Amino acid sequence: MSKAIRMNANIFVIILGISLVLLFLLSCASRETEPKEEEGKPLQEKVLSPIPQTPQLSKNDQKKLMEMAHKTLEASFTQKKVEIPEGNEENPLQKYGVFVTLKKEGELRGCIGHITPQGDLFQEVTDCTLLAAFHDNRFPPVEKSEVVDISMEISLLSPMEELYSLDDMELGVDGILVIRGNNRGILLPQVALEESMSKEEFISIASMKAGLGLNGWRAPGTNLYRFRVLIISDS
Repeated sequence: MSKAIRMNANIFVIILGISLVLLFLLSCASRETEPKEEEGKPLQEKVLSPIPQTPQLSKNDQKKLMEMAHKTLEASFTQKKVEIPEGNEENPLQKYGVFVTLKKEGELRGCIGHITPQGDLFQEVTDCTLLAAFHDNRFPPVEKSEVVDISMEISLLSPMEELYSLDDMELGVDGILVIRGNNRGILLPQVALEESMSKEEFISIASMKAGLGLNGWRAPGTNLYRFRVLIISDS
């Protein structure tokens, strides 16, 4: 009788041991399939940056804006008044931020604009053309003799969307705005292609324009925004 009891006890111990081993293996497998958290940091799902919507404008209205820009520059030397087209109440132009870029023989000659809409689109283009020609502190004012050699580019800006990750940014398509407090610096998307910049270089230059230094965009309290543009050019 005691021999049978000992045998049953041994079988029970073996079964118990096997069960514990299986439980241990299942527990390890479960832990390996769970997402790992960084030490001291809770696991968070990645938040994708909103995608800006590229501005839209008919080819006819694009042509009118470019004609207005050239007439404005020419008239600034003749004192001739330029008639600004009146808005069409049935089909008003969408309002956008505007930048006007002047180039002479392919080289930058002036570039100034408004990040957010300031009113009528034709009036904005007129204002920015004059600012770029005569008030860009990087260059002397445009002279009358230069007008025939000046080419123009008008950039219509979409509303700004916050940029959470550089992975979300499309170089050459997205422009960048760096903001901290009252400091801000902006670069149009075409600049990245013209200067063959990387994403980091592109944002660093915008950061420097904001007065924050090349690496200031990495500091706490600095916000990054991206936007897209409709480019209207002479060519």
